[in-house]
Amino acid sequence: MGTQLVLDPVATRPTGSLPAAARPGIARGAVFGVISNSKPNASNLLHAVSRRLQDRHGLIEGFFFQKSDIGGWGHPLPAEWIDQLASGTVAVLAASGD
Repeated sequence: MGTQLVLDPVATRPTGSLPAAARPGIARGAVFGVISNSKPNASNLLHAVSRRLQDRHGLIEGFFFQKSDIGGWGHPLPAEWIDQLASGTVAVLAASGD
């Protein structure tokens, strides 16, 4: 009978630590955008996070777009929304909820 090689599928855990990724600095007063996909509670979540960004970091919510239920989920954003977000914001916040 021949020899069989048995592999251990369990990965080893890395040792040590990695530095955190660099975060770009965003100045107070910077404008951000928000996109809601219209799922239940998505807008509630996004409004709460938006208020926190404004209160804690002095950011300004410049755009809040809400996709419609009809044709909204999984469909690309309208070109005019993309243009507004690309030219007027430093970041865009998006999330879904249920």
